[in-house]
Amino acid sequence: MNSSTFKISRFSIYSLMFLLSAKEKKSGVTGWVVTGSQIALRIGIYAGMYRVALGSKNDLFVNGIWAIAISQTIFGGERPQLSLQIGREIKDGTVSMYLLRPASYLNQTMFSYLGRSLPSQSAIATFGFATAFFITGKVPIALVNLPLAIVLILGGILLTEMIEMFLGLTGFWTNDTTGVQLMNHKLDLLFGGIIIPFALLPETIARIVRFTPWSVSAAQPGYVATNFSYSLYIEMFAVLLAWLSVTYFSSVLLYKRGIKNLTTGGG
Repeated sequence: MNSSTFKISRFSIYSLMFLLSAKEKKSGVTGWVVTGSQIALRIGIYAGMYRVALGSKNDLFVNGIWAIAISQTIFGGERPQLSLQIGREIKDGTVSMYLLRPASYLNQTMFSYLGRSLPSQSAIATFGFATAFFITGKVPIALVNLPLAIVLILGGILLTEMIEMFLGLTGFWTNDTTGVQLMNHKLDLLFGGIIIPFALLPETIARIVRFTPWSVSAAQPGYVATNFSYSLYIEMFAVLLAWLSVTYFSSVLLYKRGIKNLTTGGG
């Protein structure tokens, strides 16, 4: 078997992991409604606050509510977060068992987590976007730009989980990853557009946080989609690719250094 065939087979394995994990977490209509309703209520509360401050006809209000719906979708992965899962698996010896397998622990973990997150993120997107349309009465994303916006949103989801993966790997050197996960969660809340859309941040703060990974992953996809221009899209897509590369290769480096302290099969 040549190397290209092996790579194709390995990708097929990861794809299968993604699909099986998604099927495993499938919770049916009830789960969709419960998850989606929580997000719809949350967006409704935020809309009430911003309507008082901006007025319902203001473009900032319309774009902001849609941007929040997009950020909520990106942020809506499975709980507990990947950083906590990896930290726990380092401590209980699960990671050492993966050394016996031919496929990468990092890739297996990433694809499985993304698959398990698919049902909840699909529910959040469905209910969140429907709520945003009900509140604003319009869609501020041109149909021709929708595929590009979707690519940026998917990239934001991937970067969000890669950041979590990187933080989880610090568990090789720390007793618990809860602290770094909590820090990351707060930065997401502040700069990820989940509560305050990027367009409504004070200009000074916006300039500082715009290119941080928390803004690029969660806030910028919604901002670019609702304030679309090709120059803005190309700029943020390039930054997104840069952060994806940095976080992935940094994670690989941490993992290779961390497993030197493990013995195959446990310990």
